[in-house]
Amino acid sequence: MLKLLLYTFPAIVNYILGGMNFICAYRFSEARAPGWMVGASLSMWAGIYLAVSLLLVRFVTARNAGRLICTGGVVLALSSLGFIVFDGLLTQFVWIAASGVGSAIYCTPFQVFSRSLGAGAEGGIRAATANYTVSWSLGYAAGPFLFGVLSPVTAYFCNFALSVVLAVGILAIDRRCRPPEETRGEPACCTTSGKGRQERELLPLTGDGMLVWLGWSVGFAGVVANMIVRSLVPFRGTLLEIPRDRLGFVMALIPAVQALCAGCLRFFPTLPYRRPPMLAASLCGILSMGLFGCGGSFEVFLAASLLFGIYAGFFYFLYVFHSMAHPTRSTVSLGVNEALVGFAGVFGPIAGGLLTSPAASGRAFVVFLVPIAVAAAWGSFLIGRHFSRLK
Repeated sequence: MLKLLLYTFPAIVNYILGGMNFICAYRFSEARAPGWMVGASLSMWAGIYLAVSLLLVRFVTARNAGRLICTGGVVLALSSLGFIVFDGLLTQFVWIAASGVGSAIYCTPFQVFSRSLGAGAEGGIRAATANYTVSWSLGYAAGPFLFGVLSPVTAYFCNFALSVVLAVGILAIDRRCRPPEETRGEPACCTTSGKGRQERELLPLTGDGMLVWLGWSVGFAGVVANMIVRSLVPFRGTLLEIPRDRLGFVMALIPAVQALCAGCLRFFPTLPYRRPPMLAASLCGILSMGLFGCGGSFEVFLAASLLFGIYAGFFYFLYVFHSMAHPTRSTVSLGVNEALVGFAGVFGPIAGGLLTSPAASGRAFVVFLVPIAVAAAWGSFLIGRHFSRLK
């Protein structure tokens, strides 16, 4: 029951962020703001997220993680109120920055917190990774969908209420289950039996850091592409006169499919170490970016969302898995993950926005399918280098 409750919190936070990112990009697009400004709405969040994540890496422990998550929930609640009270177009940037602080204070501490409580111990690292990815993906799916059908004020009130639930819920769990002493050791799943034994046999292979680099390289290209999609699909969809509720559905379909794929991956213990699944998922990502860039209808966008969701489910799973699996530096690796997410969120939307104009609203999608292909080739090399050791 505790594990089930624990994994509702990533869904809450990503519902908040998914809705905010969608409606801010949509409002700028509806006001006919230039592409770089639409991209900047996500880059503002990501830049703050990056800075705070880097600061937290050295301070997060199993002992203080719960209190940090609670603080993040309070900051998210205040930012939601800011969106309601001061709802000007440009003042959105202030509250986007505040939400960047709150979400960064939540994210790395949550992964440390859930690991310290043994979340996912029964199925090892795969279960912990899959549960976390499914949870936040479903939350991110709900955000754009509800912001697409509700008024922004109503949706932001929901954000405020759920932020309070997050803060209070984590505080209650932390007071009841806080570890008795500071711990920065191996993930709880490294000491399990049964299914965990099979993973323990694979964990030493991550010790040289090469498979962590596999997750980072493939994952970073995917996160950059995801940031382009988050920020510029509303812009392109608005120019194509796709209604807001349909755009919300398009944006919600990606994390919904992503959650389904990540949930399936927990049942394949050697999949993160294999070349064919990575290449197949990357092909889905390349095709989806091409469809977003060249398609001009709601139906084509739906197909692109389905393909991108398959790709995202794989690369996000890979991204978290290899960092959690590192036998000695998992906390630091998870912090690097979040820092790379922040950097991708700064770089991707700004670069995509500069490439985008009303006359060429699909250009950024076509350009940024190239990093997906390059990362797939690099990841294929890394897996090939280690493959004989994994047989």
